[in-house]
Amino acid sequence: MNENIEYREDTVTPKEIIRVPEPVHRTGLATASLVLGIIGGAFFFLLFVVSALPGDTSAAAGSVVLLSFLISILALIFGLVSIRKSPKKGFSITGISIGGSVIVLMALLLIIGMVSE
Repeated sequence: MNENIEYREDTVTPKEIIRVPEPVHRTGLATASLVLGIIGGAFFFLLFVVSALPGDTSAAAGSVVLLSFLISILALIFGLVSIRKSPKKGFSITGISIGGSVIVLMALLLIIGMVSE
């Protein structure tokens, strides 16, 4: 055939097979759980700031407690739903733990407040 063609080994490289992982279907509930847990925790600590203000702050403190409680409940719900639907569970677990911690701490403060009066 054609004997004048030279093949050099250093110029011929095999193509590498690149495996692309399948995209993970995410619903956003895990991220919502994490964000709501953090916001609920921030409102919980805001309760201590509001209660330290001079004057009658019982209405403001009650509003902060209610808001923190509702946001933490939503964090728990979104986290529990997301754990069942998503293969990645990090944000869900973190949102559940923060939201649950806020609810437990609020229950403890409620019990301490009822006992001390």
